[in-house]
Order: sequence, then C-alpha cells, then structure tokens
Amino acid sequence: MASSLELRNGASKVLGHDRKEEVEEFSHAKQLVMSMSLQTAIELGVFDIIAKGRRS
Repeated sequence: MASSLELRNGASKVLGHDRKEEVEEFSHAKQLVMSMSLQTAIELGVFDIIAKGRRS
C-alpha cells in the first residue's frame, strides 16, 4: 500500500481525517469502558471492601 508521502495532497488529508476519527473513537471507547468499570466496582461494593480492610 502507498504511504502518505506517495499520495496526492487530497488523499493525504483523507488519511489524516481517518486517523483523527480513529483516535476519537478509541478515546470514546476508553471512556465508556472506564465508566462501566467504575459502575460495576460500585455495584459490587469493591470500594466498601477496600475501606473495611483499611479500618482493620
């Protein structure tokens, strides 16, 4: 496959745009996973268990 240097300027911009979209999608997915993980930890009482362990 051709590298971005071998492509015309218009095609290069499209590749840059695709990369930007990919980064934004990854960032969104990461935020979703983190919020779901936090919610699950709260529902399972993980933080309560940690707090009880520190009091002992």
